[in-house]
Amino acid sequence: MSLKEKARELAEITVKIEELSIREAELKKELFDAGYNDIELFSDLGRKVILTEGRSQAEHDIMNVLKSMTDQGLIAEFPKITKIIQSYVTEKVDIEKQPLVTSILLQNAKISKGEKSISCRKMTKEDLKKVS
Repeated sequence: MSLKEKARELAEITVKIEELSIREAELKKELFDAGYNDIELFSDLGRKVILTEGRSQAEHDIMNVLKSMTDQGLIAEFPKITKIIQSYVTEKVDIEKQPLVTSILLQNAKISKGEKSISCRKMTKEDLKKVS
């Protein structure tokens, strides 16, 4: 099998996965909306279908955590448990402060190059023009 044939097969598989993912979401919604509350075992597939409880999530008040950790002499531990999310600068920081915050983040960023990988993506309008 040539590399082009393998690439095409990868693209075909990706399309099928997307289609199956849509159908999976539809079926889950239909079962949930119908009040499904059983356990169905499918030994030939090695799978079971069950209604699971949602996971609880905790949201922390970062400023209170920082203050409490500082008060208890744990300030050095704070950076180990926090993560900066770049997109939050535009979403959550006052617009007039965004340039300064962005600048501070860039000055303190460690940028590492990601590893190469093979991916399959939807074609852009420019790609479609090239092949037609």
